[in-house]
Amino acid sequence: SDTFSINWDGTKESPIMPGEEVYLNVNELAKDKSYCSVGRVKPSPSQTYIAYAVDFSGDEKYEMHVRNLETGEDVALTEVGSDDLLEIDGLLWGKDDDTLYYMTMDEFHRPYRLYQRKDWKSDAPTDTLLKEELD
Repeated sequence: SDTFSINWDGTKESPIMPGEEVYLNVNELAKDKSYCSVGRVKPSPSQTYIAYAVDFSGDEKYEMHVRNLETGEDVALTEVGSDDLLEIDGLLWGKDDDTLYYMTMDEFHRPYRLYQRKDWKSDAPTDTLLKEELD
């Protein structure tokens, strides 16, 4: 029978599994921040990008970021037509690397709107409201 063993030296620099790669280092994200909590992390269909939610304030308001795994470039997504960071509750990729789905929260901090974002990499992405739950 095949056996599998893990030889990890316990250091943060050492990979736990052979060939393991770090896609999102929470310690690096938290550097110079008083608070950092990573929520959902989702790889894109091509596995070229990861979309992730991160809260830097502690008030459970998560920003949506996308990281290019090949270049390391990290983009904080903003509201369409604004410089305000996009605050989300959930995120998911569509069938391609150009489409993201996300939810926003109401004033009571409950998820209530589902959006589709097309062309998130462009200077003019488009958001389409797909569902709104008012009660």
